[in-house]
Amino acid sequence: MWWLRCLIPGGVCCTGGSIGRLPEELQREVAYIAYHLHWSRHEILEMPHRERSMWVARVNEINAEILDRTRRLRREFLEQSSPDYTQSGG
Repeated sequence: MWWLRCLIPGGVCCTGGSIGRLPEELQREVAYIAYHLHWSRHEILEMPHRERSMWVARVNEINAEILDRTRRLRREFLEQSSPDYTQSGG
């Protein structure tokens, strides 16, 4: 739909209504998705805001699951290697 396209200062053309969003917030979303999913800036900016937000939330969920699993495995390892671990509050 060509009438939904907009030109953001700096020459970035996008769809998805991101023109009203704060540039810093949009930059954080783009950087976050690009870092974790290795998608191009252009691909991410072409997404509607709702879809970008969905991907940010999903990556957050995955990162939280990985962090929880890592902490649990670390705790289990330390408990097995040091019987006093649970008493020391580590």
